Amino acid sequence: MNGSQVPPRFPSSQEVHVWIAKEDLSSRMVSTFSRVLTEDELKRINKLRFQRHRLAHVFAKGMLRHILARYLDVQPSKVVFILNSFGKPFLCPADHAPSLMFNMSHSDGLVVLSVAINRHLGIDVELVRVLHDRDGMVQDYFTDAERAIIAAEPADRRDHVFYTLWTRKEAYVKAIGKGLSIRLNSVDVSFPEGVKGRNLDRSPELPSVSRWWLSDLSLPHKYMGALVVEGCSPEILYVDWDVTEILTSQGLRP
Repeated sequence: MNGSQVPPRFPSSQEVHVWIAKEDLSSRMVSTFSRVLTEDELKRINKLRFQRHRLAHVFAKGMLRHILARYLDVQPSKVVFILNSFGKPFLCPADHAPSLMFNMSHSDGLVVLSVAINRHLGIDVELVRVLHDRDGMVQDYFTDAERAIIAAEPADRRDHVFYTLWTRKEAYVKAIGKGLSIRLNSVDVSFPEGVKGRNLDRSPELPSVSRWWLSDLSLPHKYMGALVVEGCSPEILYVDWDVTEILTSQGLRP
């Protein structure tokens, strides 16, 4: 993964910015991020059963607000979201430039955020781990072609290939923005690993978009990820975000 810290600017029409951050669930970071969340966001987070999940969601929501605030030139607490009928968030067009679109994912210590202009997009990240129910998930959610790809791999590679295909599917479903109404076994992503660009067919769930583009992501070791973007092939600009700058900017020691 080759990334850098860049000054905030809107992506060009040919770019997608992919921000990458390691979770920092320290009390100071969580407290700092909690202060920019709305009362409703905090209520929803506090309904989560496990503390680890609550802290991770505070971090992800806080990161989202801080990064979008850079593009919008507002305070993080002033970023206003709306949700579509399936729960996918967008910037409120009454308060912000609706052309700025985004999608976020987080998994076991890593958070990724994709940002583009006037493009629907979806992103997914997963930590590769041993899956005891992998075969059942493959049977339920994968196409025949995808099952054949996994079956052809050596046993010690099958979890890795599973996550390659799984993150592609999740990114595609998130780009469409209609949640669980899309069956994962209706989405076929059975092409070679490490793809840096692949056109996908028009989705009947979002017919206004004539073409989708998919790429596997370059992420830290043991993480797999994928990005799906409306339209033709963009340039992906990776941004490694050092979250401790938030503490430093407030006069706190990381």
